[in-house]
Amino acid sequence: MSHTRPIDLDTAVKNRTRALSVLIEDVYQAHNAASIIRTCDHHGIQDLHVVETRNRFNWPEPPLPADFVDTTEGAWRRVTIHRYQPADTTALTALMNGFKQEGYRIAATSLRPGYVELTECTMDEKLLLCFGTEEHGLSETLHAAADVAVRIPMFGMTQSLNVSVSVALCLHELRRKLEAGPLDWALDAAEQRQLKATWSGEA
Repeated sequence: MSHTRPIDLDTAVKNRTRALSVLIEDVYQAHNAASIIRTCDHHGIQDLHVVETRNRFNWPEPPLPADFVDTTEGAWRRVTIHRYQPADTTALTALMNGFKQEGYRIAATSLRPGYVELTECTMDEKLLLCFGTEEHGLSETLHAAADVAVRIPMFGMTQSLNVSVSVALCLHELRRKLEAGPLDWALDAAEQRQLKATWSGEA
């Protein structure tokens, strides 16, 4: 459902951020992938990191099927998708340590003891928000690598949500906190120029 007219290209580029990024692990269903990509684009998230350990990311080969294109509304052209296929737990741990070296705090969405509510999660440093499948959740390795476990507040008896719904709820809350917080979250001028050129077909 659309309530407003789309924003213009310049505004969309200025709204883009890498201070808040999303990682999904073993999410393979095409409809979930398409919805997550679209949700990232909607919230100005530039980077989607896809970890493939148990399952391969079901990314359709060109020409992309019409239902995938319709679901993403072109977002797959605007979100940078990074795919990783770590050979073992050591490689996955090294990958997560790499994100930490880039200044990211790792947040695992989880129902495990010790979590903080999403509403209590702060955005005073860069955050990589991690999601697993509805059936299995995140792997033990990724849980161990996380700096914090985050839970979406629940008010009913249902304890699990579709992963694309979870991504949407989390990004809506954290994008608001990002803009209200202390981080310089926008892309730098060079990145904005490159992104604008790419989106407009001039790159």
